[in-house]
Amino acid sequence: MDRASGRGVVWLFVGVLLCSCALAATTAAGVPAGPASSVERPAVEGSLGDLSTEAFEADRTRFLITVYENGSSEWVFRYEQRLEDSNATGAFETYAERFNGEETESYANFRARATALTGSGTSVTGREMAAEQFRRDARIEERPPSGDEFGVVEMSFVWTNFAESDGNRLVVGDVFVDGLYVGPEQQLRFDRGPDVRFESVAPDPDSVSAGTLEESASVTWLGEKQFTDRRPRIVYYLRDTGAGTGSGAAAGTEADTGSGAPPGFRSPVSLLAAFFVVLLGIGAALAYRSRDRRDSSDGLTDEPTHTETGAVEGTSPPTEQPQPASETTGSAAGTGSAAETGGAAAAEETDTNVPPAVSEAELRSDEELVVDLLEDHGGRMKQVDIVDGTEWSKSKVSMLLSEMEDDGVISKLRVGRENIVSLAGHEPDAAGSPFDDEG
Repeated sequence: MDRASGRGVVWLFVGVLLCSCALAATTAAGVPAGPASSVERPAVEGSLGDLSTEAFEADRTRFLITVYENGSSEWVFRYEQRLEDSNATGAFETYAERFNGEETESYANFRARATALTGSGTSVTGREMAAEQFRRDARIEERPPSGDEFGVVEMSFVWTNFAESDGNRLVVGDVFVDGLYVGPEQQLRFDRGPDVRFESVAPDPDSVSAGTLEESASVTWLGEKQFTDRRPRIVYYLRDTGAGTGSGAAAGTEADTGSGAPPGFRSPVSLLAAFFVVLLGIGAALAYRSRDRRDSSDGLTDEPTHTETGAVEGTSPPTEQPQPASETTGSAAGTGSAAETGGAAAAEETDTNVPPAVSEAELRSDEELVVDLLEDHGGRMKQVDIVDGTEWSKSKVSMLLSEMEDDGVISKLRVGRENIVSLAGHEPDAAGSPFDDEG
């Protein structure tokens, strides 16, 4: 395969998998996808083709890419759908048993496409790449506090030599020729492995999991979004070599970075599912015909926000704190005069009147701010009122509330075209209005 063909297949594979939400929704309704599909399909060797005409129509979609210190990455495609009744649950159980026990056409296609993708990546970058350690899982998860059931489908593989090694840094982005595309109501998230940290990200993500990029365990972009050539670009640095300012990686670390070995699954699919009970739209052709979708949307917009510090994904392990300078402790020692004593007292009094550089409110996570807002309104609000109260975008609020619901902090009830959000213990009675108790 020549270099030009490699570019086409890399762009095509990622485009097909990451923008397939709209296509899958169409095919699930029995309407064939035509040439107006959101991804052009150049006729190149190894072309990935169209999705099949039946699809698992998911409520939420997230694509998770975890980069490890040896340059390999784990790609997880996760699809999640709420099961509304016993019929939907039974149908999904039947599908899951077949998906987990047989080599279904959809999973075989996934393996073939991943293999073609890594082969094309080799042509584009010159690094020897491979797709390894394929995994799949379909299961039902129950979410507290309401006990709602969700059908979850995951497919994953390890992409060796995905990141480019540059001394004590790992650089992601050279495989994304012509730029990556994320479809409407989809999320693309890059995670860091246990021994690496984020140094820089371009373009700015819509959310990070902690107050600063370096402290964050993940960065997320919300669809719909078209990245430019070789974007997104993420630079990681190896944790034990400093924050990208040292003289270079140790010899052993350099060897590990360029080895191309799989990461050993220190963060396997099951662990990712436990930490990021996440959703997904559609992107893989899974032989399961979905129930009819409800007409109203969940309030997501097509325009991504560019919040730099939304603590949506939780918090990362604490970083080492700098030690206070010894000069500060002993600067006033050895004088003993009354004038100096008085001056020190005055300085102390002045310091207590200086406002902190960061307010207490700024140190609170987005989840804590939403909980405070709900508590101020009796434990229950409309989602649109939370958007107004926080002055955040609809897409950010929707994503945050979905994760809080997954964690059992809140529950959501659909009433007409509105979502009613309640803290645990403040859920409305099923027989009455969600706001009957308001005076």
